[in-house]
Amino acid sequence: MNLSMEYEARKMINNIFNKKVSIKPVGNHDLERHMVYVVTDEEEHRVVFKLYFKKNRWNREVATLKILSNSEMKVPKLLDYGIEEEKEWIMTEFIEGNTFSKVQEKISTQNQWELFKEMGKELGKIHSLKTFDFFGNWDENGDSLDEGKGYREVFQNRYDMVIKTLFEKKLPHRKLHKKWVKYIEKNIYILEDVKTAVLCHNDYDMRNVMVKKVQNGWHFAGMIDFEQSFPWDKDLDMAYLYDLLSRKGEGYEKAFLKGYEETSKLEDSFYKKMKFYLAYIGLYICSWAYDLAPDHYRNGVRILEGLIEEGKNGELISR
Repeated sequence: MNLSMEYEARKMINNIFNKKVSIKPVGNHDLERHMVYVVTDEEEHRVVFKLYFKKNRWNREVATLKILSNSEMKVPKLLDYGIEEEKEWIMTEFIEGNTFSKVQEKISTQNQWELFKEMGKELGKIHSLKTFDFFGNWDENGDSLDEGKGYREVFQNRYDMVIKTLFEKKLPHRKLHKKWVKYIEKNIYILEDVKTAVLCHNDYDMRNVMVKKVQNGWHFAGMIDFEQSFPWDKDLDMAYLYDLLSRKGEGYEKAFLKGYEETSKLEDSFYKKMKFYLAYIGLYICSWAYDLAPDHYRNGVRILEGLIEEGKNGELISR
């Protein structure tokens, strides 16, 4: 953890709250993208305080939580937000529980299926909430920062930045990366048919889901971390988690899709674009994770190598 960043964060929290509080770090501060704390006052009231160090994360989370504030979805309420000394921050409701990823091994298979079904339902609710007349990044008021551009153009701009970052670094697996760059550039035409923008989480997996133990079982407590959220293609929003669950076993995959289809419609385009989107996700992960999060980098490589193996077996993802 960067001690200077830690000092600045605690100083800002004390200034904003202007009363005696206890401060507990709970985020992945080693990634130096943002810093997250649970702040507790003398009356034992707890909130989450998040301080951002990367551009276009604060505005996405604020805009998304504003939109979801009047919904019945299990997301934290936005309590306050602002900019102090050019540093962006938000304060949200504290959701009791643990992240699903941290306690997954303690949860029975049947209970996990129930949780993945609930995850599908909640994601379907978000995708069905409303449609937008633009794709891509937005400001804190929900206004487009990529105004007038269609999905393929906005995606292409994001993809170009990913590839530029990827090849600026002297990474291993360069041959693998080039293979999938060639594939994406050959098949990007499939995005021409994407016309409907919906609210997407864009980082939806067990790391960003809170669960809580009640008696002998674990229950879905809430969805968190909307710093990647904006109007996008819902098929991409589902691809990473669906791929992960399909590798875990048929019961996981079915549970998630059953929940999703209770609140939203699964389009045929989802399967048609799966290979394309997984190739993009693998390249994206590799582009940023090698030094900061080696485990994530290996996961990016696994996704790309897995697509090759499925091709050899004649089972390119079209389930």
